[in-house]
Amino acid sequence: MGTVPVFMRTICMNKGKIWFAAILLFCFMFPADARAYIDPGAGAAFITAVLGLIGAAGFMFSKYYAKLKSLFSRKKDDRKNGGS
Repeated sequence: MGTVPVFMRTICMNKGKIWFAAILLFCFMFPADARAYIDPGAGAAFITAVLGLIGAAGFMFSKYYAKLKSLFSRKKDDRKNGGS
């Protein structure tokens, strides 16, 4: 018997991945109707959530920036005072 070609071995080894990709592709090709209603308040809630995330990220950045700044400024003050 001869050897199995490389591309056939690759296909056999990745059979699970191929099936997963085929099922995923099938689901996206034939989407079901959602039959859902998004009320106007949902848009406002989404905008509020995004603004809250931006505010929280800004606050976190400013806290860590202040800690890093004080860490480096303390070392300069210690050098001026002669250290301890």
